[in-house]
Amino acid sequence: MKKTLIILIILLVTFGCSQKVKLNKKIDKDLEKREYVSAIDNMEKLISVENNNEINIEKIDLLISEGRDYYKNSITIYENDSDLKKYDRILNSYENLNKINSFLLNLDISYRKKINYDVEDYDSEIEKIRYDAAKKYYDIANKKYQTAESKLEYRRASKLYDKVNNFIFGYEDSIFLQKLSKEKATMNVAILPIKDYRYYSQNMYLGDMIHYKALEWLLFDREIKEFTNIMTDLKLLSDDDYKKIENGDISILSDLKEKDMDLVVYSRLNAVFYEPSVLFTKVTPIKKSVFVNEKVWNRNKEKYDIIQVEKNVYATKYEYSKKSSVKIVMSVKLINPLQNRIMDVDTLSHEVEDVVSWESYTGDERAYDTFSHDERYNRTKDDMLFECANKISEKYKNKISFFLK
Repeated sequence: MKKTLIILIILLVTFGCSQKVKLNKKIDKDLEKREYVSAIDNMEKLISVENNNEINIEKIDLLISEGRDYYKNSITIYENDSDLKKYDRILNSYENLNKINSFLLNLDISYRKKINYDVEDYDSEIEKIRYDAAKKYYDIANKKYQTAESKLEYRRASKLYDKVNNFIFGYEDSIFLQKLSKEKATMNVAILPIKDYRYYSQNMYLGDMIHYKALEWLLFDREIKEFTNIMTDLKLLSDDDYKKIENGDISILSDLKEKDMDLVVYSRLNAVFYEPSVLFTKVTPIKKSVFVNEKVWNRNKEKYDIIQVEKNVYATKYEYSKKSSVKIVMSVKLINPLQNRIMDVDTLSHEVEDVVSWESYTGDERAYDTFSHDERYNRTKDDMLFECANKISEKYKNKISFFLK
């Protein structure tokens, strides 16, 4: 029992020492990179490990002095900046100065006596910069809102009001105006199902697979989700309607004007190509010189001697490869029903190839150094189609996203 206790104590001491070394290295690295908040976090961990014993006072002193100088200089630099982002940077610097002060306040009294730094409170400065930033953003947002003539401009105004509320929530009537500008910025979009009755994979039409995957990606995009209303309750279009759109006749979408539809996305699968496995073979003869032991009759000794003789050995190397591929081609039209015009026409395509190779040998085994391999097989058609559909769905999503941001 006593022996076990001694081992546990040794392990704890060893672990504690390794922790101290790691934390000291992290603090040094943080100071070198001027990441003073991270240095504070690691210093607090080190103090906890040390139990307030043998802490390097000089390092604490360096952290506080350098940190304060760095953030104060940053504030001075950004105060004269005309960029609106200066408010975030100044606020961040003041908050970091307060973190240094919190660190000072939480230090053991014995350490604070050894450090010649007073606690500085920046709460009033933080309150002021928040007010200045909110007022500045609010004024700019109001101008953007009042002069906005498009949904994109209302979106910019909405984002500015959002910044106002980040600095001071509920400043003036920013919440109401943000809601109003967001409503006016919201785009109504109809993404028509991809007509596809021919191409089927993994219990699903490829057109549906591409359509739903693109929708899933779009709805996971924060900005698109916030400012876009993707319509799903539209009447289903007939095959004749699809043919008319394909031929450039978009008059059938005129009733969507009443629904304030900003964008209609039409697409179709033009073709799906599948190239089954084709075997290619390369035959290479191999010739190699080797030394072999042979018996030779020695007349003088009247017996056989074993001597090494150089000899050619032969083999044949067979290199096999099989390649299969799938390719999906689809066309996309983006239509503005309000203006009764086709905004963009594009063709998207993606190809997936799968190549496998192996080799085998015949002949004298001494002529080759490796082993023969069994035949390898290409991925299944469904597997490659699934990958290809995912890839082209991403291209389809990117095409739509370009018009929604």
